[in-house]
Amino acid sequence: MMDASVIKTKLGKQSEFVALVLVNSNEYYKASTSLMKFLTTTKHIPGVYLSVNKPFSVLNENFKKEGIRNDLIIFIDAITSLSDGKSVENEHCYYLESPENLSDISIAISEAIESIDHKEKFIFIDSLSTLLIYNNPETVTKFIHFLIGKMRAWNAIGVILSLKKRGEGSLIAEIGQFCDMTIEL
Repeated sequence: MMDASVIKTKLGKQSEFVALVLVNSNEYYKASTSLMKFLTTTKHIPGVYLSVNKPFSVLNENFKKEGIRNDLIIFIDAITSLSDGKSVENEHCYYLESPENLSDISIAISEAIESIDHKEKFIFIDSLSTLLIYNNPETVTKFIHFLIGKMRAWNAIGVILSLKKRGEGSLIAEIGQFCDMTIEL
């Protein structure tokens, strides 16, 4: 079972990094909440959470239950409109039309991260696996490479969460080479 102590051991001494975090599907929720708790509650860092997996309304409630500091997070929700969900008016959330439009995602992340007036900040991408459902692998690889370059320019901690999947080994290896570390939880 993966818990916060594992996250602290693997990332606790790092100050600036981009990490590709690979998890099994049955540990996905626990990994994402533990990582967010580590960033917002343990390290007290504000940041941007890109969700292509769960609507903001669900994430917001889950994070509250888990004791995650939502006040430090700007959410970019690229899934609510596809699921016919209702957008919940919130100053901490940008709603996008679809996870297919990587340009819109890039612009939203830029606007959100640049609005954070704090030396330390993070960008959390949830999830690489879901981006691959809506976009071809080559496009996603180019997008992630571009985004990692921007993370470094912004001096932001980057966390890219992905499921461990068979058949995606070469894609994971290619994206992993752009990151400072690849962590399997």
